[in-house]
Amino acid sequence: MAYYYVKKDKRTEIYFNEYDKTTTAITANTNLKNRLLSYAEKYPSLCKCISEDEGTVEYEIQKDRLSIRLLPPCTETRKSTARKLMEKINKVGDIM
Repeated sequence: MAYYYVKKDKRTEIYFNEYDKTTTAITANTNLKNRLLSYAEKYPSLCKCISEDEGTVEYEIQKDRLSIRLLPPCTETRKSTARKLMEKINKVGDIM
């Protein structure tokens, strides 16, 4: 019987400790699964698929290859500058 994940069930779990040089990432997120597969194919010595279950995959990755980015919220000035730039680009695109 196939199990279909709903969006709220597509979790990603990352396990690591200070001792090991690798980390384990388990995910059901399709975008992340594709990115991990591509990375593992390109760099097999740094990342490898350990297991695949129904809808989830587990990868072992060198710890120094994984990062977490925390981004601050955009300021209103930055948003308005980006909005004006996109409006300008869209007007040029309408001519073609």
